[in-house]
Amino acid sequence: MKPGEKTAKSYYGTRGWTTSVSSNIFGFTSPLASEDMSWNFSPFAGPWLATHLWDYYDYTRDKKFLSETAYDIIKGSANFATDYLWHRKDGVYTAAPSTSPEHGPIDEGATFAHAVIREILLDAVEASKILGKDAKDRKQWEDALKHIAPYQIGRYGQLMEWSKDIDDPKDEHRHVNHLFGLHPGRTISPITTPVLAKASKVVLEHRGDGATGWSMGWKLNQWARLHDGNHAYKLYGNLLKNGTLDNLWDTHAPF
Repeated sequence: MKPGEKTAKSYYGTRGWTTSVSSNIFGFTSPLASEDMSWNFSPFAGPWLATHLWDYYDYTRDKKFLSETAYDIIKGSANFATDYLWHRKDGVYTAAPSTSPEHGPIDEGATFAHAVIREILLDAVEASKILGKDAKDRKQWEDALKHIAPYQIGRYGQLMEWSKDIDDPKDEHRHVNHLFGLHPGRTISPITTPVLAKASKVVLEHRGDGATGWSMGWKLNQWARLHDGNHAYKLYGNLLKNGTLDNLWDTHAPF
């Protein structure tokens, strides 16, 4: 986490650690100064990665793994996310600046950013309780969860991608970043949040089934989370037929 801690402090003035989409095995964690901010500026790549450590624990219930491997990484990521949030005068916390990667404007509260932050804060709170550690930090995480800007539903019934209702129902961009809470996250569900799930379905209907292999994988899982197995199965067939190479690599980066 050391390089990521340097990036968090130098670039964003926060505690904890993060990385960017341009990270590598040699410890490079900063954004590339020469590249387009719409895809290269990704301060929530670190929290996104850290959520998968919780997923592993949640599946295995390996408390030793949680304590010795995952917790410090999750904690550091949650502290980064907490510090990154901007406290508006109306009491709402937003991720500013933020983007919906590879799509649209720089925003003061992109839905993707808030969805990732929710996930890592929920993970950190649960992990802290299980291990009986860091009550002071946990209080900050819970405060951030209480005040972070909520999901919004736009004029077309869609889950809004940005803080303003500027979504285009004819937009068929392959990425559905703002559905992170549906998949791979867990804050949107037909069971626990049916209204948000319905709004997520509108997004998938607007965007259509066209996608490169990687984003098609997201869409098929999102349809599955919406309890539409037939649609998910259709996309699974498309993924194998049109999005998978003979060596089982994906047809689009990151392969």
